Amino acid sequence: MVATIKELAVDTPDAGFLREGIRKIFTQNELVDILEYVRTTLLPNLNGHVDDLRGDYDRDYDPEDHFAEMKWALESYRKEFTSNPEALEFITSSLALIEVVIEDLRSEYFPEPDSDDYYGRGSIGGGRDGSRSIFDDVDQ
Repeated sequence: MVATIKELAVDTPDAGFLREGIRKIFTQNELVDILEYVRTTLLPNLNGHVDDLRGDYDRDYDPEDHFAEMKWALESYRKEFTSNPEALEFITSSLALIEVVIEDLRSEYFPEPDSDDYYGRGSIGGGRDGSRSIFDDVDQ
């Protein structure tokens, strides 16, 4: 289990093992080993992970949501590496890159209108021509 979590911490990247309830299952040595692996293997290569995630982007989804897990993981790692300036620099640089990529991808983001919003407006108020929908009373 520890080996799998160690790999996911870098490959995904996934910092879920740092959650309070989960980190209790590790010995101190196991936790230190995973964090050292993250520091030496993931952090120097973060920009590649950002690029990979960018390549997986689907314009039907909000770019912010697409990068949310990675941003959460990096923020979690930032808390763990507060005393390591080099690690913090990798993390800060990658978080800044993620923000640039998100802004870049916003130009490709074309959300579909809600399926219950046929005319591209809120559900209250009736049809395009101002008429009432047969469901107006039910919605209220």
